[in-house]
Amino acid sequence: MQYLPSVQHDHQQATFLDQVWLVLDRGNATDLTMFFLIGWSLWNRRNKMMMEKIVIDPLAAVNHALSLQKTFIQLKTSNAMGRGKLCKWKPPPPGFLKLNVDGAMFADVGKSGIGVVLRDEAGQVVMAATKKEDFVDEPATIELLAVLRGLQFFLSLGIPNLVVESDCLVVVQELQDSQESLSSNGNLIQDVKRLMQLFRNSSVQHVYRDGNGVAHTLARYAWNVDDVQMWWDAVPAFVTHALWFDQIDM
Repeated sequence: MQYLPSVQHDHQQATFLDQVWLVLDRGNATDLTMFFLIGWSLWNRRNKMMMEKIVIDPLAAVNHALSLQKTFIQLKTSNAMGRGKLCKWKPPPPGFLKLNVDGAMFADVGKSGIGVVLRDEAGQVVMAATKKEDFVDEPATIELLAVLRGLQFFLSLGIPNLVVESDCLVVVQELQDSQESLSSNGNLIQDVKRLMQLFRNSSVQHVYRDGNGVAHTLARYAWNVDDVQMWWDAVPAFVTHALWFDQIDM
């Protein structure tokens, strides 16, 4: 089998199952995929000849299998790249700042933490903060607290246009809903909405966890602070990697 030289069998009378075991023993996942694609293509060639009297050159059948494998690899790669772009942090529109928030719960010590980071359209950090909170037993509650604290931190800065991002879809949907919330967090949701109305333009949107790494890292760091810790025009060393990841191909 010239397309799989590492798994060639010395015996011409080897069965199909023998070949499968040989590929599993000597080859890798790519070899196994190629083996079954070539086997399927040759079986399809046989059926075409038996059922439809259509003769396909064996080499053409093998090349067809290799073409399918190449297409599959390209599609898989493009999907992975597309997901990466979809999940990455994106700068806000011109004239806006973006506030990313996240919450963390430390059940073993009965505490929670929030992390917030404010960035401009160039991706530069305006301010970052982490704060320890009393323990809450619902992830949505601590996420709402993170939004509330972030708005409280930055409201006094006179920011006119703000985009808020959270990786908690339930919270985002609640804040986007114009109707009064009937959930257990209804009062907290109303407090957040009232604060957002104090900005000239404000919106809240969902981001995947991969695009919220800086806020997530800050929220986890709340374990180490007594109350609140803030950084202006910079970020602490422990979040530089998450910030660097956000800025790749921005």
